[in-house]
Amino acid sequence: MQIQSKVRFWKITVLIITLVLIQGCSTHQDLYKDARTNYAKGNDRLVVEDLYSLATRGDVAAQYGLGYAYYNGFGVAQDRDTGRLWIKKAADADYPPAVVAYKKITQTTDFPADPATVSLGKESSN
Repeated sequence: MQIQSKVRFWKITVLIITLVLIQGCSTHQDLYKDARTNYAKGNDRLVVEDLYSLATRGDVAAQYGLGYAYYNGFGVAQDRDTGRLWIKKAADADYPPAVVAYKKITQTTDFPADPATVSLGKESSN
């Protein structure tokens, strides 16, 4: 009987951990959905809040986006030092747009104002 009780305990424990992990994943997806919705509505401040939540969880695309927001003053007061730190964090994780952006901001003060203009190492001619 004691062995069955221990097996049941571990099955329940694994189930609870799995449910927590699944909830964490849906929260991550919800934050992306919220960020896209807020962006479409033009609410830059809420986009930055969503990006911050994702960036602090290690999402490199959000780290890059947050860095871009701070660097250019989208939805927050412009703070190039904070922007540079977030972009560097994403670049250190080998996120291609961040690598390109970080090289650019450390070599020049001319940095594109729209993150869509940087695409995997090549600036578009738009």
